[in-house]
Formats: sequence, structure tokens, C-alpha cells
Amino acid sequence: MKNFLIQEKYNIIATIILLFTPLINKLSYTIASIYLMVAAIVLFFIIAKKKENYFSLEAIFTVIWLGTIGLANLKLLDYQRLWSIKTWLVLSFSYFVFIFFMNIGSTLRLFKCEKFIDKFDFTNINPDKLFIVCMIFGVLSLIGFYITVIKCGFIPFFSNDINAYAKFYTKYVMITNFLIINIPICYFCLKNTTKIIKKIFLIVVIFTQMFLIPILMVNRGVFLIGALLFSCTYIHLNNKSYIKVILCFLMVFGGYEIGSIGRHYTNEMLENSFKQEKIAVEKTSFRNFNNKDNTEKKVISLQKTINNNIKVQKNGINENNSSQVNENLTEYGDYLKQINKNTIVAENRNETLSEINFKIPSKLLFLYSYLTVSHDNFDLAIKYNNQLTLGTRSISGFNFFKNKNF
Repeated sequence: MKNFLIQEKYNIIATIILLFTPLINKLSYTIASIYLMVAAIVLFFIIAKKKENYFSLEAIFTVIWLGTIGLANLKLLDYQRLWSIKTWLVLSFSYFVFIFFMNIGSTLRLFKCEKFIDKFDFTNINPDKLFIVCMIFGVLSLIGFYITVIKCGFIPFFSNDINAYAKFYTKYVMITNFLIINIPICYFCLKNTTKIIKKIFLIVVIFTQMFLIPILMVNRGVFLIGALLFSCTYIHLNNKSYIKVILCFLMVFGGYEIGSIGRHYTNEMLENSFKQEKIAVEKTSFRNFNNKDNTEKKVISLQKTINNNIKVQKNGINENNSSQVNENLTEYGDYLKQINKNTIVAENRNETLSEINFKIPSKLLFLYSYLTVSHDNFDLAIKYNNQLTLGTRSISGFNFFKNKNF
């Protein structure tokens, strides 16, 4: 038991920090958020120093997990509400379990496992065969993108429709998105081949899959995943240095900005869609949620496009397919609007939670929403989930390919 506590010391400390956050929230959301973000940074350096590696997965995961939760806890936007205690418990327990098994994986040595893993040693793989695989994946990625362009009739980057990137969606482009796994393989092949012509082809494939296709699709999520995969591979296969990390970060930030420009969001649209909580409340003494015009504007707003208006997926609530919207007030102060059999929209009309009373630029609020909206969606899923699937529901995503007509 003593050895366990010593080994998991920082894991336990971080978990306790998360568990105490709801108590500090009662005093101040801003103080609680600062407390979490400072703890994330301090723990990062402590764990990295202990591991003698600033690229330690445990250190990086800790600073991201605690840091982004701290950001979300600021409650800057008007759709963000008070999280349930159950949400905090799940977030804390999830962190502990993840780090616990990560430490087991890094310390447990099973001969049979190592012998099995050794069979998958890619260090001696034939570069010529790997090059063929990279080219096939690259071509398939282009084909998926091309077919989607033909079927949709436009390229999102060159469209003035702010919803173009959401409409640019077929099962073929899903294959293109999945094939970003080819990016690190291409770079590995690039490092292990000596032929100039092959290096050129590999660089073209990396550029096409990591930059060109995601930017033309205006899909920042795919770009970020591809860029992070490339960055991790680049840093791992080369001498680790802060300069390389900074260059990779600048590349990721630059691609994100280009993707944002491609969506043609004006400052006015961002202002209307991402309303700062305290500023929005101060501008009006009440909110008319029954006004038909306001409802219609809300439905077509940019906020609904990006975060789906914090939709809560809930099965089996109403077997009637009527389009009538029904409201129910919950114990958390949310009004649940029944949109259809599978979708409910949660709205909250209570007082503001944010304590930030100075104006934050709309583009920063846009980025803030991008980093934190999943936390708020997760909280709503925890609050209003009516069944537990123990992870099996994720398998249902594969039905997309066989059931969807394109």
C-alpha cells in the first residue's frame, strides 16, 4: 500500500485537486479556474522533472486535462452552466484511472507481451514496400475528397456559405479524414529512404493530406489531428528540442487560423454567436425565449452550427415523432426542449455565472468555445443520460457507412 501511494502520489494529488474544485466554485468560478490552471502547470513541471522528460505523456496529459477543465470552468459564454457533482466525480475518476493504467503499462514487464510486441518491430521494414503503402493511402485520400466535391458541387474554402464545411459531408470524405493516419507513416518512410524522387512524392503526400485537403474542406479538427500526429512523429524521430516544439506549435496555429479564415466568419457573426456571459446579461434585463423571430435566428445561428446549441442526445424520451417543442424544467435549472425523438436542446435562464466583466475579443471567445464546448456537452450527457451502454454505443458510429444514403 505504501509503495502504491508513493508511485501514484501525483496522480492522487491531481485527482484530489479536481475533487476540491466544486467547493472552490462556491466561492468564485474565477478563483477555482486559476487554481486548476496553476495546479496543471505546477504538476506538469513536477512530473516532468521526476520522469526527467518534459515530453512525458503523464505530464502532458495532466496539464491538458486540468488546464482545459480550468478554462471551461471560467464560464465565459452564455450557454455554459453549472456542472453537476457527478460530472466532477467522473472527470476526477477518469483522470485517476487513465494515469494509473499508464503507470502500470510503463512499469509492468511481461515477457510474453514483450515477445509478442517485438514481432511488430517496424525499424527494419522495407522502405520500398512502405512507400507503396503511403502512395496508395495518399491516392485514396484524394479520391475521397474528389468524389465529395463532385457530389456536393462545391469546395468549402471557396464558398461564401458559412455552413459549407458542415454540408461537405459524405462517407467518402470520412475515408479521407480517416486516412490522415498516413501522415506519420509518410514521414517515417521519408526518414528512411535515400531516393530523392521518393522523398519528393512523400513530401507532396504529407502536404496534401495535412494542409491542402483539410484547408480546402475548412475542417480544422482534421487539420489539428493531422498536424499533431506529424508533430509527435517529427519530434520523436529527431532530436527533441524546444525549437522544434515551437516550430510545430506555430505550424498548428497557422493552419488553424487559415481554416478559420476559410469559414468566412465576420466579427459581427462571431459577436452574435459567441456572447460573453456577463456582457450579454448586462445588455438586457430579460431574454424573450418565446419570440418566434429570435428562435428562428437561433436555429440558423453560427453557434448552433459549431456547438449544436449544446444538444443532448437522449434515446427513447418521446416515441411520438411530432415536431412540437415541449419544455421541461429540470433540477439543474435547465429547460429541456424536445426537438425530435432523439434530440433535446438544453437552455438555462438563470443568473450569470461568469465573473469576468471586461470585454473579450470575439475571436478569442470563438477559440475558447472550440477548446471547451466538449466539456459542457459532456456535462449535459452526464446530467440527462437515461441509459448506460458501457462504451458499446460508440460502435454504432459504424452504421453511418452502411445506413446513410449519399
